[in-house]
Amino acid sequence: MYSYIMHILGYREIYSIYCIKCLTTNKYYIGSTTHVPSRIKHHQCSFKSSKSTCTSKFVLENNNYEVSVLKDNILTKEEAKVSELNFINSYGDDAVNVNKPMLCTMKEYQKVYQKNYNEKKKLKAQSESSSSSD
Repeated sequence: MYSYIMHILGYREIYSIYCIKCLTTNKYYIGSTTHVPSRIKHHQCSFKSSKSTCTSKFVLENNNYEVSVLKDNILTKEEAKVSELNFINSYGDDAVNVNKPMLCTMKEYQKVYQKNYNEKKKLKAQSESSSSSD
């Protein structure tokens, strides 16, 4: 219902790809959001609370960083995910991102994961079976 109301009012979220660069290590954290200042504040607050599991902590820990917008005016979440992933990949080992955006639905991901899991389980059973018969 909420998205329906937003559609009626003509509201549209616009996405941006941002970068937090550590000026000490030249490492980068790349992310996407609809509101860069709020997202950066969230990174800072979670880092200061020492509860952060986000790898942005590796660019914040020296307290010597800068924030920039790499791309803005992205109209869809899907396009934002693709752009974010492309930037992460282009920065290579200098990007500290461990978790990368999923370019499929959770249901699609789970289906592929389950298939791979079942195949590995089957191969392991076959391997154990053939080694015990030797």
